Amino acid sequence: MDKGGASLGKRIVLTVPPLAFILVIFMEEISVRSICTALIIGLAVVIFTARFLPLRQNTNISYLKLITFPIYLIGLVYISGFQVIKIILKRRPIVDIVTLKTSIKSEVLQVILADSITLTPGSVLIDLENDSVNLLWIRERDTPPDPEAADKQLKEKLERRLLKAERKEGRG
Repeated sequence: MDKGGASLGKRIVLTVPPLAFILVIFMEEISVRSICTALIIGLAVVIFTARFLPLRQNTNISYLKLITFPIYLIGLVYISGFQVIKIILKRRPIVDIVTLKTSIKSEVLQVILADSITLTPGSVLIDLENDSVNLLWIRERDTPPDPEAADKQLKEKLERRLLKAERKEGRG
């Protein structure tokens, strides 16, 4: 578990109400029964995760700088989707395995980068190890297999945004 009851208590206070709110929305019914059920489920989820998935504090990430990242990612998903549709409609897709290097040091931000790349149409994560991301990537048949093009198209913009959220070692 966490380092004490205060940490679990803080997690319960900060997490259960938003979870309950989301569950009530999904239940599509605002009643005492649905609110109580959502609070009980939210509490069970928080206690379960505190017990089996201990949360480490990530002090090297500025989460405030990540607030707009999901909106940015949705835009990139649509842009990539249209590019992949164009490649498929031309009947010219070819799949390559590409290895990209990242300069992100935070493991959490590396996972966010890898998952974000996977969410963009035309790419699937194979492996994330240290500073390397291995992907399956769709490209047009006539274009040469160019890891730099994949790097620019898939990773560069996402990584730049995530690097802004990564705190340097000496700062707090």
